[in-house]
Amino acid sequence: MREIHRSAGAAIAVLSCLWAHQAWAQPTIQLRIPTHGDARFENSSSVIVPPDVKAVEIWVQGTLGDIEVSSVRVRLNEMPMTPFVSINQLPKGARIIVKIGATMNPDYNLKRDIENLLTFDSSDVGRVSYRGQFYLSRDETASVPRLAPTRVLAPRPVVEPAPLERPPVVVFTSEWPTRASERVLLLAAEVTDQEGLRRIVVEVNGKDVEEVLLENEQPVRKKNGWIARGALPGTVVGDGKKITLSIPVSLNKEINIVAVRAENQLGLRTRIDRTVQRIRQ
Repeated sequence: MREIHRSAGAAIAVLSCLWAHQAWAQPTIQLRIPTHGDARFENSSSVIVPPDVKAVEIWVQGTLGDIEVSSVRVRLNEMPMTPFVSINQLPKGARIIVKIGATMNPDYNLKRDIENLLTFDSSDVGRVSYRGQFYLSRDETASVPRLAPTRVLAPRPVVEPAPLERPPVVVFTSEWPTRASERVLLLAAEVTDQEGLRRIVVEVNGKDVEEVLLENEQPVRKKNGWIARGALPGTVVGDGKKITLSIPVSLNKEINIVAVRAENQLGLRTRIDRTVQRIRQ
C-alpha cells in the first residue's frame, strides 16, 4: 500500500510540474538572420547589421493560439513593410520573412547612422496580441551581426490580453450647417480604428456615392463600385488605423441626409449622419 501511495504521489507531482510549466510558459519572439549562421536575437534587442543582409526573419513561437496571418503587421521606422513580407504559419506561431532594401525607395531600407526600429504586431485566433521590436543599426565595417552595446530599454510586453472589441470611430471635423443654399458641400470627417479599417462608404440620401477600401493599409477610392481611372474630387489620406476624408457631396433634394459608414477588420460597423436642408433660391 505504501508503494502504491508513493507511486500515486510521484505521478501527481510530475503532473503538477507539467501543468505549472505549461501555465507559465511564455511565447518567444526572436529576430533571426539565417544568412549569417542563423544568428538569433531576443525581443527588444539592439543589433548591428552588416551591409550584405538582404532579409531578416521574425520567429514567434509558443503562442496561446494559432496566429491569424491577416493580423500580422511589420513596420520599419513606422513604414508598413507589407509588400516585402512573407508569412509562414507554424503550429502556435509564425515565421515572418522581411526583405530589406528590395526597392530603391530608401523608406524600405535600413538608414545609416541611426537606429532603425523594426516592429511586429499580430494576434491569434483568441484575439490575444503579440508584439515585438528590434533596433537595427547598419554598420558598413561589420562582417557578422552582433548585439550593440547594452543600453536601457523600456520593456515592451510580448503578450497582451485580448482587447475589448470596439467599432470604428467616425467624427465630422467640419461645421455642418442645418440649412444651405449651395448645391455642393464639403464633407470633412476622420475615421479611426485600432484593429484596422477595412471599408468606408459615403452615403447621400440612402445611396452610396463613394467607397474607400483599405489595401495594404493604403486607401483606394471607388466610384459606383469601380476604381476611378482619373483623380476624384477631394482628398482621402491616411492608413489602416486612421483615414481623413475631405470630399464634396451634392445636395439633390430639399432635405438631404449625408452619412459616413465604416467597417473594421473584425466586421464591426459604425454609421453617423447629418441632415441639411437645401434652400432653393
